[in-house]
Amino acid sequence: MFYPAVGSPATTELLPTEAVDGNYFTTLGVTVPSGRSLSVEDDAGARREVVLSHALWRRRFAANPNIVGQTVRVSGHPFEVISVAPESCN
Repeated sequence: MFYPAVGSPATTELLPTEAVDGNYFTTLGVTVPSGRSLSVEDDAGARREVVLSHALWRRRFAANPNIVGQTVRVSGHPFEVISVAPESCN
C-alpha cells in the first residue's frame, strides 16, 4: 500500500491506495454496484483507471451518482473513475 496525493475538485489529500490487476475483483468475488470492474483487458492498456472506495466516494465526492466517467488526479496523473467499490470492501 502506498499513499499518493489524490486530487478531487475540492481538495488534494494523501490516501492509502493499492495498484491491482484486472483479476483483483473477480478473484475476490466482488461485484461493483456502479460502473464496471477492472478486467484482464485493462492490464494491457495504457489507460489510467481507478475504482474509488465506497467511503472515499461518500466522503470526498458526496456520493455523486455521476462520478463514473469523471477524472481524478493520483500523484498528478489523470485517472478515469470506472466504478465505486461496494461498501463491504471498505
